[in-house]
Amino acid sequence: MSVRSGDIRQVTIDGREYDPKGDSGVDIILAGYNNDAAANGNGTAHITQKRVLGGFDGLALSIDEGNGDLEALQEIADNGEVVPVSMTLPSGISYQGSLIITGEIKKATAEGTATIAMRGETFEQV
Repeated sequence: MSVRSGDIRQVTIDGREYDPKGDSGVDIILAGYNNDAAANGNGTAHITQKRVLGGFDGLALSIDEGNGDLEALQEIADNGEVVPVSMTLPSGISYQGSLIITGEIKKATAEGTATIAMRGETFEQV
């Protein structure tokens, strides 16, 4: 029986390793297409296909203030360029890609974490 779920084991963003928060997961998004279907007046289907960037949503990182973790993440966002990202799942499988931080970066002081999302042309299993 193989491991299929659990805590993210390792995350590296722009060469810097971050501690993923225990007891949390991410939503991985593979690059590809998103389909939408609508009815035409005569009852046939009209399909619209839009490209989707790869990446993930909801990665909770334990923020070490003494290590400047929050500032390093904000600097990556401020630069506005994709950076190398690697993530190892509980199964031992890793995903890699060149991604950019999307959305706001906020530290939840009660939890000591910041939850981020990242997107790019590819985020694929290696």
